[in-house]
Amino acid sequence: GRLASGVGNRRSAFVLGTNCLGGVLVNLSQFQVTKNLGALNMQVAGNLKTVFTAVLGVIIFKNVVTNQAFAGYSVTIAGVVLFHRTRSGSGEKTREGHATVEPASPHVAVKLAR
Repeated sequence: GRLASGVGNRRSAFVLGTNCLGGVLVNLSQFQVTKNLGALNMQVAGNLKTVFTAVLGVIIFKNVVTNQAFAGYSVTIAGVVLFHRTRSGSGEKTREGHATVEPASPHVAVKLAR
């Protein structure tokens, strides 16, 4: 009895430790990606990922998309395209080559970068 429970505890500890290490590595990689791309770009990519997931669901599992969902996906794609055009086509460039975003109100004194 004691030997079997000791082996089970070691295996459980190994699995738990491996799971924790995986979580730490995922978080560190997410921080690096966010640092390089910026939080706003990550949000846009997340929205686009949702659309791609829905498209794959339709292709693979034959999921039905309602008219309302289709309209939402269309608006999302249009927003991503508009964001990309606005981001790459205008704005002053920083030293690193990233576009800056000017605040909409002249009363806002902070200049947003990335």
